[in-house]
Amino acid sequence: MSHAMDKPAPAALASVSAAGEQTGTEPIRLTIGTKRENPVDARLFGQFLERASFGEPGPEGALDPATGALREDVITLAQGMRIPLVRFPGGTDVDYTDWRDLVDGAAVPGKRARELIGHTGKAIGTRFGLDEYFAFRDRIGNQTILVVNLLDALAKRLPLEVAARRAAGLVAYANARPDPRLDEDMRRWPELRAANGHPQPLRCEFIQLGNEWWLRPFTEAAQQALGKPSRAELTEWYRQCLHAYIAAIRAVDRDIGIIIDGDPGPLVAKELYEDPILRQEVAFLALHRYGPGPVDRIARHGVDGDPGPVKPDEWWWAWVGSVGSRDASGHNLALGMAVDQARSLGYRVACTEWNWNGYGFHRLRVPAGDHRVAAGLGAGGFLNGLMRQGDVVGMATQSLLIGTSWDIAAILVDQAGAISQRLPSGLVTGLYARFHGDDRLEARIDGARLVDQPLTLGFGDRGPQRITALDAVVTADQRRLYLHLINNERDRAPLVEVDASRVTTASGDVSLHRLVPATTGRDAMVEEQARTSMMRGRLTLHLPPASVTVAEITR
Repeated sequence: MSHAMDKPAPAALASVSAAGEQTGTEPIRLTIGTKRENPVDARLFGQFLERASFGEPGPEGALDPATGALREDVITLAQGMRIPLVRFPGGTDVDYTDWRDLVDGAAVPGKRARELIGHTGKAIGTRFGLDEYFAFRDRIGNQTILVVNLLDALAKRLPLEVAARRAAGLVAYANARPDPRLDEDMRRWPELRAANGHPQPLRCEFIQLGNEWWLRPFTEAAQQALGKPSRAELTEWYRQCLHAYIAAIRAVDRDIGIIIDGDPGPLVAKELYEDPILRQEVAFLALHRYGPGPVDRIARHGVDGDPGPVKPDEWWWAWVGSVGSRDASGHNLALGMAVDQARSLGYRVACTEWNWNGYGFHRLRVPAGDHRVAAGLGAGGFLNGLMRQGDVVGMATQSLLIGTSWDIAAILVDQAGAISQRLPSGLVTGLYARFHGDDRLEARIDGARLVDQPLTLGFGDRGPQRITALDAVVTADQRRLYLHLINNERDRAPLVEVDASRVTTASGDVSLHRLVPATTGRDAMVEEQARTSMMRGRLTLHLPPASVTVAEITR
């Protein structure tokens, strides 16, 4: 039964708005409407399984020394995250390496390269290659994005046809059958796959052409290969290379989804994306978002330099607000206006790298305290933002799933081989992957505190920023409602009065799935379960300080 909202939410980029301030005793009100705002794709809660030669071996550092396979305890934790999508094998390194070195017998008969040399000249092992990845995939049940070298073509390190066919060979190894319609060179890849123990296709759903085209070394390599071309000439060369790759891939697989970068950098015209072949053949444009970056680069009220004394609350809100754009109401809007061109041209967006990622703490001259819980809340807010942009953002892979040194890994394995931590940003993505609906519903917040955040860290926007103390998104499927509630308050536990009576008049128990700050152990946050009750579509929630809650309501 449909009813109009008592107070319609203002037209804005996000349908959840904030008004007024919480006094500390006055409850926040969350009113849920019947309007379907946008779809929510389960693949928003994916993970990036990166092997990075420049400091993070990823799964290479989590192998069982006896078997060479990924350790069972790591697999068990990954299974518990219900990961819908995994990106593999790397990001920046991919454009400097050859996928064949991750497969037995691909480059050298009967053998596999012992190591790869990445973009910085450093080596990384190859024990966890393509076949090992797909064995992991079979245990997890996720879809797959494979990333392939594009810079070989753009920088003319290989002839264009050779580079394009090499990329198509990866698709053939993963997806092709030994079809006589394939030429002899392409038939060798499914035949090699069968020789490696996989007679049936491995089933890769997406292929991504290159990584972060906007990076200066990437664009300069392409530019230098053409001898200082004009912007139009460089753009045309990108178009030719993409056309060649697409044609070679489509000759092998008509159905695999193709992903290209959504930001070509300043040297290439964005009119590239208006090309009719790209608009027809490319399923997703990739955008990345990290924050805060270098934490010792601090601006107060938009002015870089010495921030003066920094209060604990200022650090807290700086940490919480460090990843994702925000709308005028203080809610996270994830990729913000970066999606506008993709939306206008009919592309979908895949956020194939993102996370709360800060570094340079050792250079800070003012104490900052522990940022890990705030980072988890920031990651949760970014996921709320991705769901708000679900009309155009259809996939996301958080960086990174398994790590040994980078403190952004969902599963962080120490050098002795033990699982040392499950970091908050990965915990919240796993929580959302397990509990969410497939549509975002209209909702309105009244009474949540808005915080004026004076500090901007790293490469964040230098303009003024307001952050809502309660970031809320409501999703639904046919049977359930899910309230995704981020209490950004470090030491306040608000009451939230929920009115879902326009959507359901049911009464009964409500399951609460929460991440709260840990009081013991090495993990910064822990998951706990609780229950409360609803009466005729109305309930009151008590949100712990600095917490992420998903309230699961049966209609």
